[in-house]
Amino acid sequence: MSKTEQNVKLDSRVEVLAGTRQVAGATFDAVKAKFARARAALVVKVEKVEPQL
Repeated sequence: MSKTEQNVKLDSRVEVLAGTRQVAGATFDAVKAKFARARAALVVKVEKVEPQL
C-alpha cells in the first residue's frame, strides 16, 4: 500500500498541489519553507466530487 493510500484511509480529504512560475505570496512562502526547491505553488481544495461515469 502506498503512503497516499494510507493517508486517504485516515482522512479522505485530498489537496492537489500544482506549480507555476508566476505565483507568489503567503501560499508560496509556506510551500517554499517545506520544499526548498519549489519556485511557486497553487493549492486547489476540492469541496464537492460527483461521479462522471
